[in-house]
Amino acid sequence: MTLYSGSPSRSYSHYLFQCWQLCRLKSSRKEKKPLQLMTSSMVKDNTPKTSRVTTRAESEKKSETSWEISDDWELIDCILSLSNLADLKLHDIIHNLNQQQAQVEAIEPVVRLDRLHLFLKSVVNLETVNKACKGWDIVFHGTLRKNVTSIIQHGFRLPGKERHTSRFISHWGPGIYCSPYGTYSYNYGHSWDNTGLTMLDPDLTVAIFVCAVVRGTPYQCESPKLKKYTGLEPGFDSYVSDNQREWIVFEEERIIPLCLLWIKRGISPWSWPNHDRVKPGEGEVKNLSGLKGVKGYQYQTLREGMEFKGVPSKIYRKEVLDIFRSRREDISSTS
Repeated sequence: MTLYSGSPSRSYSHYLFQCWQLCRLKSSRKEKKPLQLMTSSMVKDNTPKTSRVTTRAESEKKSETSWEISDDWELIDCILSLSNLADLKLHDIIHNLNQQQAQVEAIEPVVRLDRLHLFLKSVVNLETVNKACKGWDIVFHGTLRKNVTSIIQHGFRLPGKERHTSRFISHWGPGIYCSPYGTYSYNYGHSWDNTGLTMLDPDLTVAIFVCAVVRGTPYQCESPKLKKYTGLEPGFDSYVSDNQREWIVFEEERIIPLCLLWIKRGISPWSWPNHDRVKPGEGEVKNLSGLKGVKGYQYQTLREGMEFKGVPSKIYRKEVLDIFRSRREDISSTS
């Protein structure tokens, strides 16, 4: 084997240089590394690259713009969490009632996008004229089973409007009554004798609506004026009873049912000595286990296509989501 067959004009030193380069090349191939030649591109480049770490603010902004709601349950949780009880969830409400031995047997979503659209417009309008008004509150409204269908399809009605009558005396004026306490609303789902002291159906499973209400500036009612209020006091947007357990609004668009709870009293007697208001963060998702889609509770089907995924409700969907998105961004910017 000939080791050197180069041209006589080439020096032996040049031949050794070629052998050295060949050895480097074989060595680099064996290690699966390219042969590195010192070029200008190997000089460290300190100029910014196009790919960079996303900042926290940019990440939050991206999350906000991609925020979506896909069904009735997520819509209800959104309304609850954006209320004045910030970050409230449906499972917090169930936990609160269970802790007070009010047994929730089933839950149905009954929010309608057409009425939700009207409610949100009333919130924005009231906030515009009354700077003290901030958002909405979460309340409860107990009623007889025979009233459930009308409330779902038409919303709450003021007494005296379109022949609507109330079976209870309007202690604080002819408005729509609700309560921040779920257990306080329980009694209104039962029938009573003429004295109002004896419950006629103590074993009945009661219908209680979870609602959103915009109160604006509330007027504090006084006990000496009980049954003497005939309308809304000038300069105020709603009433609060003397014991703080009843809230009254006088415009139908300012309260909207979100979901329907079917509740049975867990212990006797039927009354509660105290009422505990729901607090965000106290419940767990497991509190909802087995309560959705219970057979025999199908009032949610009465919404005439105005559920979140309904075809007729599509005309309201974008504007409703835009309002929620805007309020969510406002909360994030001030927190």
